[in-house]
Amino acid sequence: MRRAVVAGLLGVCLMTVLDGSPAPAGSEDKLMRLLIKKGLISEQEYEAIKKEAEATPGEAQPGPQEVADALRDEVRRELQRRDEESIAFTLKVEGEGRWRAHRDVGARRSGSTSDLFLRRASVGLDARPLDFLTARLVLTSEWFGAQTTDQGQPVDEKVTIDEGTITLGAEGFPVYGVFGFRTQPFGAFFPRLVTDPMTQDAYEVKEVGATLGWKSKPWDLDLSATVYRGEEQMAHLFASGLFDSTSVSRSTDAGLRAETEEIRSFIVAASLSPLKDLTMGAAFVSEPGDDRRNQTLALWARYTLGRVIAEAEFAAALTRERYVLEPSGARLGRAFEERIVSLGLTYTLAKPLAIAARFEHLWDDGLAHAADIWSAENRVSVGAGYTLYERDETSARFLVEYRFTGYRRGGVAQALATPEQNEAFAKLQVSYR
Repeated sequence: MRRAVVAGLLGVCLMTVLDGSPAPAGSEDKLMRLLIKKGLISEQEYEAIKKEAEATPGEAQPGPQEVADALRDEVRRELQRRDEESIAFTLKVEGEGRWRAHRDVGARRSGSTSDLFLRRASVGLDARPLDFLTARLVLTSEWFGAQTTDQGQPVDEKVTIDEGTITLGAEGFPVYGVFGFRTQPFGAFFPRLVTDPMTQDAYEVKEVGATLGWKSKPWDLDLSATVYRGEEQMAHLFASGLFDSTSVSRSTDAGLRAETEEIRSFIVAASLSPLKDLTMGAAFVSEPGDDRRNQTLALWARYTLGRVIAEAEFAAALTRERYVLEPSGARLGRAFEERIVSLGLTYTLAKPLAIAARFEHLWDDGLAHAADIWSAENRVSVGAGYTLYERDETSARFLVEYRFTGYRRGGVAQALATPEQNEAFAKLQVSYR
């Protein structure tokens, strides 16, 4: 805004110099060089003003006051335009269809199930009142009309705050800060298919937090530290649908202890691009637990080669609390430290059409056999996405996915749980910005 005002006022001075006969010879050229050097006016703008001032003889010449009034109106319009640009509106609507061969993984004789539902409807607003301050608010309703989530959990159709953040940071200044409710910086969770990868199902941290970060131009290095309250990642793990969380629970869910109410959880993350088409990252999260802290490490990389994008993510539990058997309430004899690997490949056949495949494996560290439950072992997903429309900031896409999951079963789960699950998904997505 300041640049527009200064440019307007200097433009008035320029018009006055060019129009006023008593101006010393060459003064307009000196002023022109000053304006261009300061970056407040381009050479083309100067030539346009000069041409206007040097109108054909006999034409009525605007006086300095008229020029000043005209430029003042132009500056006012420029300021109004920039104020409007400081507010951005986003919209996303996703409709989804889903079919499953088994309604309940734990009951192998359960029949198939299908759903049509509104997967997500969200409205977002971004406001930048200052050059170094941005506020973002996203309201979302999910799973409207669905029976369960993709993880088999109960749905909540209410409109909620999906993201609400305040970001402090100026261009060219390396230090930044983010405060508010969002998906905190742990993991990459490459979103190529209709469903989320195992790593996101298990380890996403969506909570109110405070982040302090540092960015640098070389290699696009980004370092950050985040603090938040609660035990959100472990709650996410038990809602992931990757193992039977009805037979195994945390001590908090079993009523043996209360979840911490202090800010004692933290994330340290780093990402960089050492090559133009290569992005790498690592993150470490630590949360309070029962008899020990729950700590997880994540590593990821993405490489683009022409039309092909290869992605890999690995996450490993470094330490875990001991889980509780239901309904007895007895703690298991040891902790189980799971690991997940997710490998993805995307190929763009043509500009609107891309195909993708993902392979994932979960090591449960012997949990299924120790607790006589089922847990996911291998998952293969294949799908395609077609861009129906894309212009400016509006797009419409149609996506399909087939997903196969193989399960390991321990003890009585061998007779009760299904050894595999077949699923199909379709999604129509319309988004603005």
